[in-house]
Amino acid sequence: MRVATIILMVALAGCSTSDQAQPPSPKVVSLETVGKSLDQIDLAVAASVQVAREMNKAGKPDKVEGELSVAAANLPKADPPSVALARQRADNATASEYEDQRKKAQARVSELENAWIELEDQAREKDDQIRELKLQVESGKKDIFTVTGAGLVVIGGLAWAFAGWKMGAPLLLAGAFCGAIPHILDSSAFMWIAGFTLLACCGIFVWWLFDKARDNINETPQKEIQNR
Repeated sequence: MRVATIILMVALAGCSTSDQAQPPSPKVVSLETVGKSLDQIDLAVAASVQVAREMNKAGKPDKVEGELSVAAANLPKADPPSVALARQRADNATASEYEDQRKKAQARVSELENAWIELEDQAREKDDQIRELKLQVESGKKDIFTVTGAGLVVIGGLAWAFAGWKMGAPLLLAGAFCGAIPHILDSSAFMWIAGFTLLACCGIFVWWLFDKARDNINETPQKEIQNR
């Protein structure tokens, strides 16, 4: 029912209409929203045309004009060549010619409906591809943290073995933390984890300063003994 304009011109050629107005644009510009809005407009036009034909058979011209004015309000304004063609058809067309025009109009409607369905399928396919790409990007980010964390763990283990736990332990902790970052960011308790991590880092820094100062204090007497 995408071409309700054609149906209206073929079925009720020669009938006058009132002032016409453009249909309101959808607030959200998307294929699905536009399609639903067009469906609503087409259904409203088709309903008005059907009732107008019924009122015409019942001999109520005022009701025919009223329904056609409602239908016209849902349609774009016809251009002069189309109006001239419809008037010529109304003056000269036979019943068989009208039937032929109706069949052609129905064929165009069916063709456009199928094209619209195909367009919607293509749009959904594009949306699926975009979502898949986003998932791949997010997965790549997580892989970077995982590989970096694993590397720090290996380096930390080697540092612990050859340089002592004071150098290896921080690297091991950093590797574990780096590997856990993707899970931390996705967690609902992110703020608590971030706060606890900040406090832990501050505590480690204070401990490092204390240990450094203690080592300096212990080294001073030894230097004095050596100088003697």
